[in-house]
Amino acid sequence: MEEILYVKIEQNIPVAKRQITFHDLATLHCTNKKLVQELNQMVFYTLPAHGPQKTMFTIAKVYEVIHQKYPNLKIENLGECDFVIDYEKPDEKEKQKKWEYVRTIFVSFIVFMGAAFTIMTFNEDVSVADVFDKVYRLVLGQEKQGGSIIEICYAIGLPVGILVFYNHFRRRKIKDDPTPIQVEMHTYEEQVNKTLIAAASREGKTIDSDVNDEKYQDFYGPAVHCPEFDGNTLHKTTANTYSIGASKEWLEDWLVRTCELIDKYQPADLYFDWWIHNHSFKPYLKKLCAYYYNRADEWGKEVTVNYKHEAFAPTVATFDVERGALTDISPIPWQTDTAIGKRSWGYTKNNEFKSSRHIITDLIDIVSKNGMLLLNVGPKADGTITDEETAVLKQLGAWLKLNGEGIYNTTFWKTFGEGKVNNKAGFFQDSSEKKFTNKDFRFTYKNGYIYAFQMRPNGKDAVIKTLKKKNGPDFIIKNITLLSTGEKLEFERSDTKLTVKANSRFSDNYPICFKIEIE
Repeated sequence: MEEILYVKIEQNIPVAKRQITFHDLATLHCTNKKLVQELNQMVFYTLPAHGPQKTMFTIAKVYEVIHQKYPNLKIENLGECDFVIDYEKPDEKEKQKKWEYVRTIFVSFIVFMGAAFTIMTFNEDVSVADVFDKVYRLVLGQEKQGGSIIEICYAIGLPVGILVFYNHFRRRKIKDDPTPIQVEMHTYEEQVNKTLIAAASREGKTIDSDVNDEKYQDFYGPAVHCPEFDGNTLHKTTANTYSIGASKEWLEDWLVRTCELIDKYQPADLYFDWWIHNHSFKPYLKKLCAYYYNRADEWGKEVTVNYKHEAFAPTVATFDVERGALTDISPIPWQTDTAIGKRSWGYTKNNEFKSSRHIITDLIDIVSKNGMLLLNVGPKADGTITDEETAVLKQLGAWLKLNGEGIYNTTFWKTFGEGKVNNKAGFFQDSSEKKFTNKDFRFTYKNGYIYAFQMRPNGKDAVIKTLKKKNGPDFIIKNITLLSTGEKLEFERSDTKLTVKANSRFSDNYPICFKIEIE
């Protein structure tokens, strides 16, 4: 059964510390209690030392932080989609208490005097005194002399009515319902937070970046507020192809900007993340592809467009699986985009990195299914890359120097491979290395050669069941060599299996490749 984490976040979250954990932020529910304990201790965000008192976040940030550690965890939001963290210094809170009573007395005095003068003015305007005199004359049949019981009842009834209306008598409530003043204050606070959220451009405005620089406003384009994307409807709306679309003005601006990038940089690849599958984009995507492909023909270059979901019809562009892979061969070429860093596309401190063997096994698996690997390296601000990523790239290059023939310019074979280990369908499935064994193989093909990759050699004979003899029409295996060295290998082929005799190279820590000549 798939585990689901339920997250409930209030609109306003008061805190007295700058390092915010998920325990401070939200109420978490899951059948896995250990997971909840770990998440409650995990840091969501650290407020800057001199940042604003109120900082706005969106639920997408919560998903991002959790998925960095638990990429496959399904999350359901039960609370607000936009929320405000309200920071208050601990020492300031104590100072405020000292002045709370003074402020309360002062405000009470002002309110009392204001209310008193208001009532007196009202009474004078409507001639309440004359009304009292007339009532006294009608009831008792004589003129009133001085004060009367009616004035006394009025004076007592007014404050009693106020007390009853506001539902309090000293510290005791007549009933447990919130008072009108409490309702009004809650409504006021809610409106303040909504206004703050609406005015903010998500978290980006709270970070010191060129998004806040006026001279780059033309580059980023005008922000367009769309109420249909607010709150709990955001992800449902964007996932639905037939939901509300972008305006004609916005789409035309998007098209012109993208064409400008094409002309200026002549890119080999245009990568789109998501939402271009929305129905409003369809005519503009056709115009964009026509322009891009025609320009590429003028340049004499081969180019492509990457897309997710069903944004394009097959063969028009290249389907992309972010941090994942297909589970079987696709007759149409496709792509995986992933990164050496496990938790980020860019540079981050204390990032976790994939091993070179992890990258290599993913590469082989992807190519065997007619796919391509787009590998991201996250540079630092100065353009350099980390030592960890440099080491992975060098090791990947060294392996490809010996085994690249089985990768470059190959196509898929009749089956992608054999063994019990395979990918999970969907995005974000590559955070951990797959536990391949010596029984897992992947196949590619080129010019009369089958390239059989043993994903985790163990120093023993390689047994490939897929390449067994067939009783009927069959291909003939002429010879087998170890691709990395060119050594000719002994083999036996029976009705149940192909056995490749082991040598000293079969104990490699990386996948090894058998170049199998067939006719």
